[in-house]
Amino acid sequence: MGKREQFNKDLTKRRVRKIPYLDLFQKDDYLKEKLYSQYLDTSLTPNLSLYQNKYLSDLEIQNGFLKGHQSIPTTHPKNSTDIVAANHYPLSEIEIKLKKIEIEFLKKIQDNSLDEKYYAHNILDTTLIKQLSIVQEEIDDFTKFVLTDQKEKPSKYAKSFVKSITLKLELIKLPVLKKKILNNFIESLENTDIQIFILSEYNNIAFLKKFGITKKEAERRFRELKRYANIFIIKYLKEVTQKENNLLNRIKPLGYLDHTHIIEELNKHRSISQRLNYLRIIKGEYYDKYKVITNEMRIKDEGFFIEYHDTVLETIFSNKEFKSPLKIQYPVYEHYFKNSDKEPEFTYWFLKYNSELEFNKFINQNEFKSQLKSELRDTFLKAELKHLNDLEKNAKKLISIKGLNIYKYHYNREYENEIVLLRVLDGNYYKENTTYLNNGNGSKVVQTYFRHIFLKPYIEELLTQKLTQQTKAKGKISAKFYALYHWILIEMDKEPMFERNLDDKYPRKEIQQFAKTHYPAISSQMFYREFIEIDISNKDNFRKIFGKSYKKTIRNLSNFDPEVNKHIEKYP
Repeated sequence: MGKREQFNKDLTKRRVRKIPYLDLFQKDDYLKEKLYSQYLDTSLTPNLSLYQNKYLSDLEIQNGFLKGHQSIPTTHPKNSTDIVAANHYPLSEIEIKLKKIEIEFLKKIQDNSLDEKYYAHNILDTTLIKQLSIVQEEIDDFTKFVLTDQKEKPSKYAKSFVKSITLKLELIKLPVLKKKILNNFIESLENTDIQIFILSEYNNIAFLKKFGITKKEAERRFRELKRYANIFIIKYLKEVTQKENNLLNRIKPLGYLDHTHIIEELNKHRSISQRLNYLRIIKGEYYDKYKVITNEMRIKDEGFFIEYHDTVLETIFSNKEFKSPLKIQYPVYEHYFKNSDKEPEFTYWFLKYNSELEFNKFINQNEFKSQLKSELRDTFLKAELKHLNDLEKNAKKLISIKGLNIYKYHYNREYENEIVLLRVLDGNYYKENTTYLNNGNGSKVVQTYFRHIFLKPYIEELLTQKLTQQTKAKGKISAKFYALYHWILIEMDKEPMFERNLDDKYPRKEIQQFAKTHYPAISSQMFYREFIEIDISNKDNFRKIFGKSYKKTIRNLSNFDPEVNKHIEKYP
């Protein structure tokens, strides 16, 4: 039996009444998933139910008890008016079988010979259920207050009680569950009468003697207790709702990213790369901005934000789960990319994307920044460059010395690093073959790609001119050069072409949004205007339109990307 199947069985079988608020987990899929995730973290322990199924199915056990129950007489055979207690009769056939199985089960545990397949996780061992059990015990004690402490005022006890259980529920970090439990408690107060539990068991004299309070006074104090508890809980829930609304108001400017709308938008894009490029823009416009806002929230009110994290996500993204470094909404990923990890176009896109992330992380780390400020700056950079060049040189030697074929699967792990490097340098291998570590920034492929494709040319540029001068120069570059540079990337298949609409016009909003995300140093409107005016096929006019040194400007914009440099050498 699978873990999920066992969990569902444990959650629905009748003898799990020890699980507090069981019905809430059975009815709410979200709460059920939270419990299931904790269930998987519990230790495996011997499970009698699994062992019983070795001999008897659940249906056989159920029918056995039904048969046994029907065979128990309720009246004495000699006198039909005499009621007979069922426990005066011997065990039924099913009970005898189960007792023998249990004895065998316990003996195997004692002998340490129980097979591992009869071990399972236990819902009662989850932190969530342990926390709720404490809350339930405190709620159970609520009705006993008027009988155990006549000195303390009901108002004071009710206030203390509500504060205690709300603090315990907040520790669980499940706002949905907390609200349901508190609302259920308020509802139960209306239907709870101390008369049902206590008063009916004693006459007035016996009640006064046992509890030191009259029935009438006990009823009055209990009514007062219920009234105050109701007031304090409603007040608390109103404050929580107000806090939640205030939190949501702070992120409302981001808007609402409906995953159904994203799915419709992606239908307009045919290729995987086009869809991923669109989602990259979406990430910048929504998720990245969301992270900035919520990080500020955490500083001010970390506990409250963590508690309402899922609520916030649903408010913005119509979804709580994301896939891939692009933070693609789970329904969108399942719709378009569920099996895309078998597509080279998909994995190559993420190889470049993850490598770019690693590159940016590397050049922004404190150690690298310190090296750039050091008097030994050039020495550090030259040492790193030499190391990268030596790796490439040694890897290339192996092609002739060892006859390595990078296009075949290699069982020999001795030259794994060199093979990965040669595949990166090949330029086409990962465009045509999948890499199954596309989402792992720590993977060997990503680390190799970012160092040799991004970092190496970056270091070469640092050694030829200061980065600050390069940055200033970029700031003065007009939008038309950015537009030409982007046309070149499209021509090189490094970027997808913007698809024209039904009127055969370029999508203004999409292009401007792309420019805002990728080329923030220029006006997105100017980029759009320049982009639609360029005829990439008419290269003979480039020197006239962009000037004699336009290639130098393009190299600068590309951070001296060797692939771009090689490509534009063909231009006039």
